[in-house]
Amino acid sequence: MPYSLKGKIVLVTGGSRGLGAAVATSFAAEGSSISINYVSNKTAADELADILRREFSTNCCVIQGDAAIPADNTRIVEETVKSIGGIDIIVANAGWTRKTQPGDIYDLSYEEWNKCWAVKTMSHLHLIQAAAPIFRENIEGGVYLITFSIAFS
Repeated sequence: MPYSLKGKIVLVTGGSRGLGAAVATSFAAEGSSISINYVSNKTAADELADILRREFSTNCCVIQGDAAIPADNTRIVEETVKSIGGIDIIVANAGWTRKTQPGDIYDLSYEEWNKCWAVKTMSHLHLIQAAAPIFRENIEGGVYLITFSIAFS
């Protein structure tokens, strides 16, 4: 691989379960340090961090924060830097959805549409704004990866 991930610091939002946990595990297997962000399941985040430390001797931190809240995104970046020394890669994996009735555009409330927008769209602006100064100081820059899903009803 032309780009070594050994020693890189990776923040994974929505990183405690599912795709986020798989991404965190893959980066840890390559020798990266991992910041696992979760919104509500601290147990899952702590268990994943323990597994990564045990199986890969990975430096890990676990940070609670809601991607829908701009201040939380800033704090997640700041706490990652404080806990494990920087950020080289952000995998923006946090998401939110609710299964709806097929064809019913009114099934989500305005509040739910706004929450979906805040997590799946605006959180990226907040995260990259918080990380931009860190990426600028990094001789290799930084990497911002977005995962996205679509809910079929």
